[in-house]
Amino acid sequence: MNTFNFSRFIQFFSSDWKMNAKQYGLLWGALALFAVVFCFLNNEDQSGIELDAWMFWSVVPIFVVAQGFNISIQLGAFSSKNRKMAQLLQPVSKAEFLTAKMLSSFVLFPLLYVGYIWVVAALISYYNVANFETVAIIGRTLPTFAFWDTVAWFAVCSWPCATAIYWTGAFYFGRFAAVKSMLTVMALYALLMGFSYVLLGLCSGFWDGIPMPLFSYYIRDVGKWEANHILSHFSEISLLLGSVLWVAISVVKYREKTL
Repeated sequence: MNTFNFSRFIQFFSSDWKMNAKQYGLLWGALALFAVVFCFLNNEDQSGIELDAWMFWSVVPIFVVAQGFNISIQLGAFSSKNRKMAQLLQPVSKAEFLTAKMLSSFVLFPLLYVGYIWVVAALISYYNVANFETVAIIGRTLPTFAFWDTVAWFAVCSWPCATAIYWTGAFYFGRFAAVKSMLTVMALYALLMGFSYVLLGLCSGFWDGIPMPLFSYYIRDVGKWEANHILSHFSEISLLLGSVLWVAISVVKYREKTL
């Protein structure tokens, strides 16, 4: 079957989510438990729960972990030869299979996760308004939170990149692909940091700090990382184009595995 059949695709997409319903129940249960623990630990007597802290932890670190589990659920079959063969013997074309998995990983899960962040943030905001004076909780309710642009920036830049890394790693690493993918990226980033350190030192004579490529930060009077001055929005472009590159590499590997 080499043609794409929409009705067959919808049936496979639906049955795939039903088959993984128990695993997703555990994942979302763990996310709900994290939210409860977070609210309990970050509830200050005078000003309520820290909404800014919730946004930071949920948008970056927790999403990266949750997406790793999500990709493992979606593409776990590729960690075992027998499971992979059983998965690929399903009555769908390769294009339908790959499209369904990509839709679940890159679109549906992030959208559901946005809903998760928003619901918890709304509950935090409601709790703070109901229990504390308005003056004491500026920034801890949805209407007074001032960093929506920053939150959106981090989500747009980091979420596709994290998803693409896990997605590609699932086709290359087999068992424990999520862990191996993250360790590989950390090693590559460490090498990039070393290269940037030498480059920054040779070009500007600054040897007193460790550059953080793809992040905006300040060094004395130099300003943001040098590449952002040379090319505007270099960090955002690099992360998003890198995500596309990882996915393209994964498609090549997927074809090799399914010949």
